[in-house]
Amino acid sequence: MARTIRKIAAILAADVVGYSRLMGTDDEGTLAALKILRATFDRVVVEFDGQEFGSVGDSLMAQFASAVNAVRCAQAIQRAIAEANRSVAARQRMSLRIGVNLGDVIEEDGALFGDGVNVAARLQSLAEPGGILISGWVYEQVRGKIEARFNFVGTRQVKNIAEPVRAYEVSEPGAAHWRESVTTFLKQPVVLAVLAYIGLAALAALVLARFGAAWGLPAWTLPAVITLFAAGFVPTMAVAWRHQRVRPERGWVGFAAAATAIVAACALVWSAWIGHYEREKQAAITRPVPKTLPVVAVAALQNLTGDTQFDWLSEGVANLVRDGLAESSHVVVVSPRRWQAVLRGVQNPAAPGEVLDAAEHAGIDYVVSGEYLKVPEGLVLTARLSDVAGGVELNAYSAKDLNASTMLAEAARLVLLTKQGLRIPHTEQIASMSADFAVNNMAAYEVYLGGLQYFLGFNYQSAERAFRSALTLAPDFHMARYRLAQVQVASGDTEAGLATLHAIPADAPLTHRERAYVDGASAMFERDASRARQIYEGLLKELPFDVEAHTLLAQSYDVAFEDEAAAAELKRLLEQEPQNDYLWSYLGETYLRLGDYQQARQALDRYLQLQPRDPYG
Repeated sequence: MARTIRKIAAILAADVVGYSRLMGTDDEGTLAALKILRATFDRVVVEFDGQEFGSVGDSLMAQFASAVNAVRCAQAIQRAIAEANRSVAARQRMSLRIGVNLGDVIEEDGALFGDGVNVAARLQSLAEPGGILISGWVYEQVRGKIEARFNFVGTRQVKNIAEPVRAYEVSEPGAAHWRESVTTFLKQPVVLAVLAYIGLAALAALVLARFGAAWGLPAWTLPAVITLFAAGFVPTMAVAWRHQRVRPERGWVGFAAAATAIVAACALVWSAWIGHYEREKQAAITRPVPKTLPVVAVAALQNLTGDTQFDWLSEGVANLVRDGLAESSHVVVVSPRRWQAVLRGVQNPAAPGEVLDAAEHAGIDYVVSGEYLKVPEGLVLTARLSDVAGGVELNAYSAKDLNASTMLAEAARLVLLTKQGLRIPHTEQIASMSADFAVNNMAAYEVYLGGLQYFLGFNYQSAERAFRSALTLAPDFHMARYRLAQVQVASGDTEAGLATLHAIPADAPLTHRERAYVDGASAMFERDASRARQIYEGLLKELPFDVEAHTLLAQSYDVAFEDEAAAAELKRLLEQEPQNDYLWSYLGETYLRLGDYQQARQALDRYLQLQPRDPYG
């Protein structure tokens, strides 16, 4: 009857790497090499008081009473094989994988059975060629007793074993194996989870930083996402580690579930944090004030004639109406820049409903709009003043039998129409004077409008050509001369700009507003910031919502190197013109000069929301 003995033993399991391949290449040579390897194995096992058992073919097994001897034996076997391989061609070399485990085994007639043997065999199959992998139970017995480096490679679930096994890779001591140590460390599932989490966070931050503004996302999105990832990192990694230890085969599932739950929890903190960020941002840039005066936008008329030669009348009439309304202190007129920003969010600018919805969203109360078409008798103009919130027309106007000249003259009547609809005081002579000049110098006015568009687009070379052409057609067009001087100074030729301004006679037929612009520019170009400031402040007392006067006042502070005052002026103006992209850019540059990078970033983020494709921004 077979005798059965239960005992604790250290089991060394080894297996030849690529044995089948070697046999297929050279069976006789491989068999001879295997005999030499087995002889080396048997000899070294005996040297460390071990006993070979159950070796079959290319699989080698040995038992030891001591875990220390088992690991030392494994090291000696690998050294001996490495030394023997020095004189063998690389394709003919034979190497071993070795696994060592310490556990309860059953011995019967010299054969060993049980989980102690099975775990050693499984560890052997996980080892690297020429490597040694030991279980956590062996590591507990040999650490500090053997000259070797032990690298924890994770907790592994092995076949037919209920509990996961902690595994350690054994390597020779010294710095020569630091690469292997790093590689082993990086292969751990938790380390991979850490790297994946950081990579995902970095990718999300990079995408939001690059495309957030173009997608119209609010400025707080990027810092909020970074905060969310930072808050979720430690608990997510802790749960991932727990799942690796308990259920290694389901570690990634647990990681994903934990990450989802933690992100959801962090979202609650995020929602509260957003409100605080928005309030801080609003307080830092603009503070909304109750509306005391109506805010009016003047839209370019729609050309329904089908004839492109009449296109310039669209903005030509709108510009005259805008200037006429700006001469009143009882209405806030939306600048062309702000109105263009509003229209950028409209898919179909020809649809009145979409335009009014965009205007209401932008805080605009009324819109002056219209269109003109061609009939046999001439041009027909229809215009209206629309209440944005109510969606109704407060006043309407139509005129027929018009030509290009008489169309411009209708601008004065549209100014009157708007003021009547808003029930505000009106004086007609100013708008009439501007319209009369445009009628009498229509070709010059058309070129002047083109110069304004170039000027607003910072295309100074084309703007200068346009204003010079307007002056050639109408030498007494003094506002064209004023704009030409601005372009010359912006291009770096201050002396030429001053000479152009000085060519405007003191008794030129200008409105009070236009005269203030000319005199203020003269002071600015002469670097007399104090006088320029007095002129613009005086104009703003009469016309407190004049956008250009506010902008020029901020520039006068720039000339005097008073950046804080310039920033304050721009913030006041942005309460009135929140969609004016140029002002946000100007404010951001001012804060950069002040070294206030947080507020500069907020201003420039807002600018990029309005101009997402601008490389300068």
